[in-house]
Amino acid sequence: MRKPLRYSVNAIAFILFLFAVAFAYQVYRVSRSQTVLQKIHHLVVSTPADQTDLEWAVLVYWMHNYHCATVPQTRVSLSWLNETERHLDTAIRSGPTVDTIDTVWSRYSALMGDADTDWYDMKHERELVYNKVVKDGMEYFDTRSYLDFRDSVRSQP
Repeated sequence: MRKPLRYSVNAIAFILFLFAVAFAYQVYRVSRSQTVLQKIHHLVVSTPADQTDLEWAVLVYWMHNYHCATVPQTRVSLSWLNETERHLDTAIRSGPTVDTIDTVWSRYSALMGDADTDWYDMKHERELVYNKVVKDGMEYFDTRSYLDFRDSVRSQP
């Protein structure tokens, strides 16, 4: 094989290798993000004493929504995902509280930055729904959605 052709083949092989590495890294980040989402879901299993099942399901459900809205698999480092997972693991072991949700929510808000107001709008909406659930309880019109979410997570092994 002529040298220029061999160099071209080697260059193409190297570029394909780099694409494969980048693709594998992204797949791993998506996997880590999914793991964090599963830990968020697991919070719904243990309702804090100061919350009803419905109130707690609303908070965890909105945390789930916020995780998905921020698209962390494309925005954050692996260290951010690992740190968030460690925080969630600690909360799951010790018993999650409303402070757990607020702390994780703050991490995601910091991730979104000042330029993006979605986090504010989502938190505002979460608070409106949460306050309505606290006030109306089982009479809230969308109660079934939150309880279905809770039940689907609790039924998983």
